[in-house]
Amino acid sequence: MRMRNIATIVLLVFVAASVGYLLINESRKKGDASDSADSSKEKHRIIAYYFHGNKRCVTCKKIEAYTKEAIETGFADQLESGELEFYIINVDESPNERYVYQYRLTTKSVILAECIGERPTRWKNLEEVWDHVGDKDVFTDYIRQETSNFLREADE
Repeated sequence: MRMRNIATIVLLVFVAASVGYLLINESRKKGDASDSADSSKEKHRIIAYYFHGNKRCVTCKKIEAYTKEAIETGFADQLESGELEFYIINVDESPNERYVYQYRLTTKSVILAECIGERPTRWKNLEEVWDHVGDKDVFTDYIRQETSNFLREADE
């Protein structure tokens, strides 16, 4: 009988938490919809990120260096004009932990994001960086092609 009461309480707490989550999520959606009229005032940005943590292996440092070089040499005009931004971010630092959830990061990653203000509207994880890190030219071509495609899609 005691186990039955405990199970009932646990289920009720679960249901209450689920309902609370749904209500909060729904109110955020409504807030986002009302903010959409204001979003035209916010800056539209395309951002290339390299996300890393405190522990960094040789391969992780190589991904960072190759990405930085590919973006800075392949998109110098877009970087200068502000059409494209590039950031290297340590997600183990407290203010940057939000990116782990925002972009569903599970490892060191290169992310392309289209943002209005600080809010991403579209993003892509360039997961193949791990496959191409052994060949700098292939890696660089991959980063540049994906970034070009992402920029082009933003213009459409």
